[in-house]
This record gives sequence, structure tokens and C-alpha cells, in this order.
Amino acid sequence: MQKRTKFIAATLLIGLTGAIAIEALRDREPSFNGKKLTAWLEQYAGNMPESSREEARVAICAMGTNALPTLLKLAGHKQVPPTIRRTLGCGSFVWRCAWRLGLSQPYNRYVRSGYVNKPWNDQSLARHGFEVLGPSAGPAVPGLINLVEGDDSKVRLSAARCLRYIGAAAKDAVPILQKHSVSDPDATVRSECTATLANIHLYTLSASARE
Repeated sequence: MQKRTKFIAATLLIGLTGAIAIEALRDREPSFNGKKLTAWLEQYAGNMPESSREEARVAICAMGTNALPTLLKLAGHKQVPPTIRRTLGCGSFVWRCAWRLGLSQPYNRYVRSGYVNKPWNDQSLARHGFEVLGPSAGPAVPGLINLVEGDDSKVRLSAARCLRYIGAAAKDAVPILQKHSVSDPDATVRSECTATLANIHLYTLSASARE
């Protein structure tokens, strides 16, 4: 029983440490009208009235290239290993103990949302950010190329999707995307790289037609 108590305490400490680290990252984020970038991204991505989404879009555009370092960090957030996800997930022994101790609310906030599910949420926010910025996010292409070349399949997938929104301005990523569209070990990444290549090609043709 003593070992289990220590395990629970260690698990909660990991989650709280992760949450503190995330808040520290947010302190270095750009802001607009006193509201940090991730808050605007959450507003844009949420099930909100169109007026709220438009307000968030304007704010993200106002931050412009200042938002790119944070967006790259969000896009590159690696997933929690499956064993840890199972250990800390809903219905697990640790989760049940937190519930019995009356700690289910802080556990869900800091351990599950703030640690276990955070990488997926961050990658989703990054995609929304690049969707809003579009071609103006071109300076982030070298960083996204590095992510596509990484060892985490979810990060590669995230980066490929972000490149899709940059369109023709992401043309420098074409060789890497071509390689991964054929040889990436993950079928979903191969499919996403193919779709992104098609999107870049389409935007390039459209830009040429307008010239």
C-alpha cells in the first residue's frame, strides 16, 4: 500500500510539473490586447460564434510572425508514451485513487488535460494558427521541415498538416515531403505528405496564373 501511495504521489507530481512547465512557456508567448496566443488559438478553434472566431483570427494575424516560435513548439510537442497514457488515463488505478481522494477535478485538469492530452491539443492549436497565418507563416518552413524529419510520427503528421496551410510559400519543403510521401513508415504521414504536396502545387499554379 505504501508503494502505491508513493506511486500516486509521483504521478501527481509529474502532472503538476508538466502543467507548471506549460504555464512557463505561455508566459513567453506573444499576446494581443492582454490575451496570450494560445488563448486566442483556443477561441478560434472552439465551438464559438463566428464573431468570436473572427475576433481571434484578427488577433492571431496581428501577432503575425511573432507567433511562429510558439506555433512551432506546439506543433512539435511529442506524444506521451502509450504506457504512461494507459497508467494515467480515465479508469486507470491512479485515476480511481484520485477520484476516491476527491482530487478528480485537479487530476483531470493538471494530469490528463495538462499532461496526457496536451500534445494532441497543442498540435491541433498549431494547425489552427498556421491556417490563419497562411503564406505569411513562410519563415516557419525550415522549422517544420525539421519536424517532418523527426522520429515521432504524430509530430511528422502535425508538421505536414501545418505546411499544407502555408501553401506555395512552403515550396522549400517539397523534397522532404516527396521523400516521406513514399518512404515514411507511417501510412497516415505518407498520405498527409501527398495531400500537402498537392496543395502546395495547387497554390503555386494559382499564384503563377495571377502573375
